[in-house]
Amino acid sequence: MRIQKITLADIEWNEWNGFVLTILGIEYQGETKGFEGELLGLHFSKNHLIFEIAFIQFTVKSPFL
Repeated sequence: MRIQKITLADIEWNEWNGFVLTILGIEYQGETKGFEGELLGLHFSKNHLIFEIAFIQFTVKSPFL
């Protein structure tokens, strides 16, 4: 296992992802599989709303698509 990135806190806004709030983000790469997750995360755009709590992701698609 090789850790690629650890993010303590991140807030961003961009055209592609919309609003992103991340607390303790971890990204690592194993020999065959990788993992990317957040202890607490919120992603909000016109297409979706994603909550991530304890590295488990819940996605709600926009009903307007």
